[in-house]
Amino acid sequence: MELETQCQVSGNQLKRQDEDNKLLADKLDTTQVKVKELTAKLKEQQHKYSDLESKMKDERMTWKIREAEHTQAVAELTQKISRLETKNEEMVAEGELRYNSLEDSDQVRELQDKVADMKAEVSHELLLDRRYLYNNT
Repeated sequence: MELETQCQVSGNQLKRQDEDNKLLADKLDTTQVKVKELTAKLKEQQHKYSDLESKMKDERMTWKIREAEHTQAVAELTQKISRLETKNEEMVAEGELRYNSLEDSDQVRELQDKVADMKAEVSHELLLDRRYLYNNT
C-alpha cells in the first residue's frame, strides 16, 4: 500500500510539474512575442529619429544658406551705398565748383534721396536678417 501511495504522490508531482512547465512555456512564448513587438517598435522609433535628424540637418543647412544670402545682400547694399555716397560727394564738390546751378542741385538731391533709400533698404534687410536669426534660434 505504501508503494501505491508513493506512486500516486509521484504521479501528482509529475502532473504539477507538467502543468508548471506548460505555464512557463506559455509565459516564455508570450514574452518572446512581446520582445519581438518591442524590437519592431524600437526599430521604427530609431528610423523616425534618423529621419528627423536628417530633416533637422537639411533645415540647418537651408538656414545657413539663407543666412549667407542675407549677409551677401547686406554687403552688396552696403557697397552700393558707399558708391552712391562717393558719387554724391563728388557731385557736391562739382556743384560747389560750378555756379550751383539748379540742375546740379537737383542731381545732388536726387542722389541724396537715392542714398537715403538705399540706407533704408539696408536697414530693412538687417532687420529681416535679425528677425530671421531670432526666430530660428
